[in-house]
Amino acid sequence: MFAEEFKMKSLVRIRELLLLTSFFASGCTLELALHKSVSLPPTVTAHKINEVVLDEILLELEGQCPEDVLQVRLLVEGETLNANCDPSTLTFIVNYKVPHPNNDRLILFEASSVYPDGKAVPTTYEVNYKRPSVPSPIITSNSGRDFVTNDTTPFLQGTCLSEKTNGMEVKIGGGAWNNALISCTSGTWSLTLPVLTGNPETDHLIQVRSLNSLSQDPYSEPDAIAIRVDTVPPNPPLLPAAADAGIRPVWTWVSGGGGGNGVYRYKINDSDLSSGATVTTSLSYASVSDVAFGTHTLYVQERDEAGNWSASGIQVLTVKCGPGNYLSSGSCVQCAPGTYQPSNSISASCVSAGTGTYVDSAGANTVTACTNKPAHAASVSYGASSGLTSNSCPIVSIDTCETNYTQNGLTCRALCATDKYWDGSACADVGSGFYSPANNDTRFACTNVPVHATAVVYSGSGSGANSCPVSSVLTCDIGYDPSGDHCTDNTPDALVFAAQSGVELSTLTTSNTLTLGGFDGPLIANCTGCSAIARNGVWGGTSVGGFMPGDTITIRRTSSSSFSTAVTAQVTLGNVTSNAWSVTTRAALSCTSTPWGALAHGATVQGFSQSAPTSACSAIAETRTCTDGVLSGSFNEVACNDGCTGTPWGNVSHGFLGTAYSATYAVAPTTCASLSQARGCTNGSMAGSYTITSCQDYAAVSLSISYSTVSFGSLGDQRTTATITPAGGVGSGGYSYEWILGTVSNNNGGMGSTGIVTGGGTSNSLSLEGRCGGSEMTFQVRVRDNTSGVWSSWSNGSLQAGRWEGNCD
Repeated sequence: MFAEEFKMKSLVRIRELLLLTSFFASGCTLELALHKSVSLPPTVTAHKINEVVLDEILLELEGQCPEDVLQVRLLVEGETLNANCDPSTLTFIVNYKVPHPNNDRLILFEASSVYPDGKAVPTTYEVNYKRPSVPSPIITSNSGRDFVTNDTTPFLQGTCLSEKTNGMEVKIGGGAWNNALISCTSGTWSLTLPVLTGNPETDHLIQVRSLNSLSQDPYSEPDAIAIRVDTVPPNPPLLPAAADAGIRPVWTWVSGGGGGNGVYRYKINDSDLSSGATVTTSLSYASVSDVAFGTHTLYVQERDEAGNWSASGIQVLTVKCGPGNYLSSGSCVQCAPGTYQPSNSISASCVSAGTGTYVDSAGANTVTACTNKPAHAASVSYGASSGLTSNSCPIVSIDTCETNYTQNGLTCRALCATDKYWDGSACADVGSGFYSPANNDTRFACTNVPVHATAVVYSGSGSGANSCPVSSVLTCDIGYDPSGDHCTDNTPDALVFAAQSGVELSTLTTSNTLTLGGFDGPLIANCTGCSAIARNGVWGGTSVGGFMPGDTITIRRTSSSSFSTAVTAQVTLGNVTSNAWSVTTRAALSCTSTPWGALAHGATVQGFSQSAPTSACSAIAETRTCTDGVLSGSFNEVACNDGCTGTPWGNVSHGFLGTAYSATYAVAPTTCASLSQARGCTNGSMAGSYTITSCQDYAAVSLSISYSTVSFGSLGDQRTTATITPAGGVGSGGYSYEWILGTVSNNNGGMGSTGIVTGGGTSNSLSLEGRCGGSEMTFQVRVRDNTSGVWSSWSNGSLQAGRWEGNCD
């Protein structure tokens, strides 16, 4: 299909009316109307693509000519076309051979009306040109339907349009398109396919298409057909095993499967079925004429849709005389009455009718069972016989008789009537307490008794049923008593006492009251588990008599002394025992709103008077028990942590934190902070080991040196003294000193070169004297705080030489 679009300018026919006016002297005017025809372009009214003819595509334009126009001129794609206007219809037709027909495009036409005076009036038109498609070929083989064949090079044919086809191609399965195998000639095509693999499971798709290079698509839509090449024959038909047959035998068979289509061919005594075989869709062959005695073989094959024939199925039949005949001098002769032949046979004689059978006609293939028997006999046993020709077999016994009859020797007699029984020789009366239905030889003891009776005395027979008349009752069920021909009921209606719950402990509880019924006479009530029984509201013991229908009964007992505990009681009245009446005490109350939350009855918890004592928690603990909603004790602390005892601070509670020291003082540069230890109590365990609870910081130990020179004696003796004054430290225990003196030539009894002097309080000082020194004497000294044992650093000093009695010699 091609879509064409046009853009056309409308044809406008215009007539101008010119009024010419003449003025006359008389004042009259004359108007002349002149019509002037306006020059107009032609109008294109239709166009179409003419049929594709091999390599040529024509575009036909049809239009309307203006009046007075003799010719239309069209200018298109550089080519000029002229078309004459039909003077009778004012129409024109022009054919334009489209160049480059494979190119889709917009073709612009300039159409002009050519007037007699040579004037041309143009207009333009547009045609949206699309190249046409190629018509498809048609496959006519097998009417275009898919088919199966056993030819591995199938032949195909079909039709095509020669004038619109430049070539053809074929595609086999998934292969490529091939133009070397097929062509369109005089409107037809044909080809013999190359070898296709025979596989009953595979279809070969064959496609053909036409070509035309001038078309929009150079290829047509393909036509397709599926071919299945099947070279595998079906299975042979299935026939019965070899058998005997009559002179007109019948062969039967069924398909062996494997793809057969139900078409068969067969021959007898000839295995070559390629010619002369009978073709049929039947599953049997019956001979319509007599067949010679002996063996005859049927060969049968099945065909599939592809035309493959199976191998032969075979059955051998041996032709013999038919049933009811025997072979005599080469001919089949009918069996005489009293004899028969049940099957095909070449036997020289027939079979005699045996015991219980007879044959009453000639040519029989079966016997007839004897049916002769005595009156009312249903089945009998026959004695030995042979060759009987009538229904008169000898009877040796009667097996069964008809309904309501029984065997009596070789006859059948009627069964005894109602309330009669066979006494061995005749039907006699059954007697009192017995019965016998009609048509029965046996008598039966009556078992019918009044309700609740267990033993009775009968006064007659049962009239054919278990319903003998009762004269008196001897014994009854438990709870019932004999009373003439019946039993008195002592079984009251069910006794059901409603269970009670939520009862207080050790409380006397009364049941619901029941109104009695369903029995006959006075009864005694006995109660197990009761403390008392009331009849009509009057309380008695646990056994009360005289209960009659309509009376009431109530029971009571004491509830358990334990919570949520059931006790029961049960009453027996006559032969009926009540349900177990249940009395259940209430559940114990739980303790609510305790520091431990809700506690069930019987639950125990441990409470403490404090959560953090300075002693062990066990000393302030108590066990508290919930008893029916009341919690014993008063200690309300849920948790407790043990305190710590024997600490430097005494007994302290859990969570206590303190600072302990390894000494009571610290002399710089040592500080109390460096001697401290944090100690805390955690659930009875005290961290750390320091035991001193306070510490004082003291200044560092130091000293100062002062000097003095003393003159004495008449000779002007002198000595130099250095006084060392200590400071710092604890000082309470005094100070000690250590010195080292430099070299001296003679100390003349002065202080030794080294030594340690221990002093008293802080006012003590050490004097070092220099005597008879020939020169300056140096020394080093340090001081120790006796309390802390801390020494000062060494200090340097010097002593001047002194005189002693004028000399130091």
